[in-house]
Amino acid sequence: MGNKIKVGFLILVILSTSMYVIFKDRLMIDVQKTRTIYSICEEPPCKYNYQYAHAGTEYIYLYDGSTKMRAYSRELTKTISGDIITQQRISKFKDNITTTQTYLYDGSIGDIEQVPLDSFFECDNCEGKIVHFEFRDIIYDGITRPATSPETFGLNMNLIMSGCSIPY
Repeated sequence: MGNKIKVGFLILVILSTSMYVIFKDRLMIDVQKTRTIYSICEEPPCKYNYQYAHAGTEYIYLYDGSTKMRAYSRELTKTISGDIITQQRISKFKDNITTTQTYLYDGSIGDIEQVPLDSFFECDNCEGKIVHFEFRDIIYDGITRPATSPETFGLNMNLIMSGCSIPY
């Protein structure tokens, strides 16, 4: 399976293709090389992956015009400093382009709505490229409309869009 590291309320499990965090047996965030999967335990405590309900999947794509770029290298890293866990997905593309998705967790926080503590995306040498964030498999039965922040979906899945900036 993998090594298990427990920090505060968070449990980080490291596998060869993904790292996931379990928060108080209620929320599982599985950071994989090409996506992040969010799962909720509807009737805690959940002890196995199949007991969690799929709440949504996050993808980030990079485009050169209308062509989706393919990374030639992807790496998952983690660091632990006290109660703080940092997970990163680093993808390398042609033309010395690197994208880094970072998730921060604080094991001392007891509120599930504050997990992850922060998430941010960096793109080096991406001038002229298009970054596309996509969320799939989210439970929503409302009308189609322009998104606002925050957005609330089924299984208590909330998306907060902030800090987006486009360099000129």
